[in-house]
Amino acid sequence: MRILGIDPNEDTAAWVLWDSVEREVIESAEWPVEKFLGSVSTVLAFGGWPDVYVVERLESFQLRVNQATFKAQWHGGRIFHACGPLAYSITRKQVKLALLGTIIGNNADVRCALIDLHGGSRKAAMGVKKAPGPLYGLRKDQMQALAVAVAWATLEGDFVAL
Repeated sequence: MRILGIDPNEDTAAWVLWDSVEREVIESAEWPVEKFLGSVSTVLAFGGWPDVYVVERLESFQLRVNQATFKAQWHGGRIFHACGPLAYSITRKQVKLALLGTIIGNNADVRCALIDLHGGSRKAAMGVKKAPGPLYGLRKDQMQALAVAVAWATLEGDFVAL
């Protein structure tokens, strides 16, 4: 299954198209939100390439947040709406539970889980320019978008992460 994991941010949307059968990243980028929204509309008009779109959804942690958090959530809602009937959402707690087996953990723990799933070691998963691994070139927010895709596949029973 081809899953487009999306991590909306204040002004950008990081995304990863991940194949849950082959366990490989097909394509990834981080674009301004407006460019991403325009691309989603174009892709859907021509039959689309992902089987599903999964957007990370904000949830309350009972902590203070700033304007950037609200702006990211606003963009997440816009992206979710633009993806239409193929759109799903997942919370950060759900991502952690699927990948770590617990809601306790941080972005570094999630990154380690993704590395384990895609090669077992940083060297195998990330690789180098001359010998790229399956996660080669993924940046910080793109890794989180990958976590969204892998976690959704795990929770839906399409893939077993643990």
